[in-house]
Amino acid sequence: MNSTRKTPNPHTERLWANRQAAVKLYRQGYGSKRISHVIGVDPATIRHWLRRYRQGGLESLRPYRRNPSEEVVAAREELFRSREAAFAEALSVYASTLEPVLSIARRFGLDYDAFRHPTLRYHPDLVARRDLLKTLPGLPSTG
Repeated sequence: MNSTRKTPNPHTERLWANRQAAVKLYRQGYGSKRISHVIGVDPATIRHWLRRYRQGGLESLRPYRRNPSEEVVAAREELFRSREAAFAEALSVYASTLEPVLSIARRFGLDYDAFRHPTLRYHPDLVARRDLLKTLPGLPSTG
């Protein structure tokens, strides 16, 4: 039998098992610090995995192949398009109100950092405009 399937990479299998275990513990109510102690992975890594899990589900944590299948590429593109639309709507609210960033991100189902960092980096004009509006007298404080 001539198989083109490669031998599984032990590192990739261990990584996938650790990620699945982290999600299982998270679902059971454990915090990232406790999960990191149980699995033996840095707490920042656990937080990163959990953020990805909350945004894209368990499959978003699967270690990917360098040459993903067409189905995987299509699923990633669809996820990006849905996130892109939510980001655009959130950015519109950000530009037109003084609503706190965390509130905007939550309203559109975005992770705070996933909304805040690209906004600061790619839309400094909007950030500067909001900072200026916050200093004008007579506007309510957003805290």
